[in-house]
Amino acid sequence: MMRHLLHLSAVLLAIGSLIVPSLAHGQATETVLHHFAGAPTDGSFPMCTLVPAADGNFYGTTRGGGNFDDGTVFKITPSGTVTILHQFQHSPDGANPYAGLIQGADGNFYGTTRVGGSYTPSPVGTVFKITPTGTITILYSFASEVPEAGLIQATDGYLYGTTTYGGTDNGGTIFKISTSGSLTILHSFARNGVDGLHPNSPLIQASDGNFYGVTPGGGPDPLGAGTIFKMTPSGSLTILHNFRDGSVTDDGGVPQGGLIQGSDGNFYGTTSGGGGTSQYGVVFKMTPSGTVTILHRFHDGSVANDGTAPFGALIQAVDGNFYGTTFSGSTADDGTVFAMTPSGSVTVLLSFGGPVAGDYGNPVAGVVQSGDGYLYGTTLGGSVGGNGTVYKLAVPSILAAVNSGSTDTPALPTWGLLGLGLLLLLAAARSLSRQKAA
Repeated sequence: MMRHLLHLSAVLLAIGSLIVPSLAHGQATETVLHHFAGAPTDGSFPMCTLVPAADGNFYGTTRGGGNFDDGTVFKITPSGTVTILHQFQHSPDGANPYAGLIQGADGNFYGTTRVGGSYTPSPVGTVFKITPTGTITILYSFASEVPEAGLIQATDGYLYGTTTYGGTDNGGTIFKISTSGSLTILHSFARNGVDGLHPNSPLIQASDGNFYGVTPGGGPDPLGAGTIFKMTPSGSLTILHNFRDGSVTDDGGVPQGGLIQGSDGNFYGTTSGGGGTSQYGVVFKMTPSGTVTILHRFHDGSVANDGTAPFGALIQAVDGNFYGTTFSGSTADDGTVFAMTPSGSVTVLLSFGGPVAGDYGNPVAGVVQSGDGYLYGTTLGGSVGGNGTVYKLAVPSILAAVNSGSTDTPALPTWGLLGLGLLLLLAAARSLSRQKAA
């Protein structure tokens, strides 16, 4: 399987270099696949990025709901049939998963819960394994670290992740864990925030073999606007960019969606705040050496109703464009799905709370592209007061690329067109639940 995935990465990278990006005119077509009903049935408030699995279905988590209202693991078919695979109960298996899952090289799924577990006296989260049929194994129970982000599986076979708290100075950690449950702390973030603070998004392993990520806090800004960092497999960490340090004008702050590596080798991401007078977030590009360019500032008047507060990760789809979500803003203040060319031209594809009945908005996570050419995602709830949804979008430029035979393989689950070094990654969805921006 590992050889297959690495080959798939290389194929996608080659395809990405050949596609000339173009955006579809007009909005995408939305279909709501499932409305979550909450406790005690099928779960509530999904914050996860879905993972397209090898069996053609999608797997994810809900933060609440289920028999114990502690969250669930679910499977959903492309047509919308949901199966609940596991219902969390605070002890011993954890509760309230914020992040989604990854499918490991062994075919099983791996994830984290934000609280719960078996640690005595005060468990604060777990790392778990779950089979495609729903048998769960707790690999590790944290004592103080609080994992809010999802995991990745690196080329060495280990799972890598972050915790928002814990470590030697309670500023959060970066860890690796074997699939049998042996955990090693690679880096502890300092409370003074010099190297960042409270990471809550997943890492990526880039084509150079190193790990890259963001922190929503820390750095030289008095308010702690966050950082972008690189870490070697042995745990040596380098800060590549400090937000709001004056080196880049109006560069945003509080990045929570993590990074992706585009087909051009650069890194792309979002911040949930900052970016000029609007302070509603940005999309940025960063070279491997750390040079940051702002591609788009939300709610600055350049694009009407483009949304506010992007929490989720981007993807780069098979048409070469980037796709993402905003948590709030636009016509109904329920968030958006947007497309962006590599040069930064943004098109709003969907404003939640629109004509599709019950398309409750406020997506925390980004979207994924499946092999059928559709984008799939989750919403947390919305102004109507629902328990969240799973939706899919038909985007003409992506479907055209798939149907024309530009590619006959699905994009990697969360990080788009990456090269060597990526297996199955999250997108992460693994962001703090926040109040909807006014």
